[in-house]
Amino acid sequence: NYMSHPDDWIEFRHCIRLTREIFGQSAFDPYRGKEISPGSHVQSDDDLDAFIRDHAESAYHPCGTCKMGRKDDPMSVVDPQCRVIGVDGLRIADSSI
Repeated sequence: NYMSHPDDWIEFRHCIRLTREIFGQSAFDPYRGKEISPGSHVQSDDDLDAFIRDHAESAYHPCGTCKMGRKDDPMSVVDPQCRVIGVDGLRIADSSI
């Protein structure tokens, strides 16, 4: 459902405009060159939407996909000490739990 609601588009456009406002501050003058992407010519909602449609990517990273639980729970992958159920000497210690 990425970018499936009109509010998603409003928020994305707002973020681009806010970033432009922040980097447009005089404190950035010594460090800032011309805007490369999407480019200063991209201003209207329609133009920003076209840029977003062509270039935006999800930062979605699956997490919590491995259930922690009791050994007798067929849906559990690891026990409360992160030991893989049914495999000796292996633990999972990342965001998949």
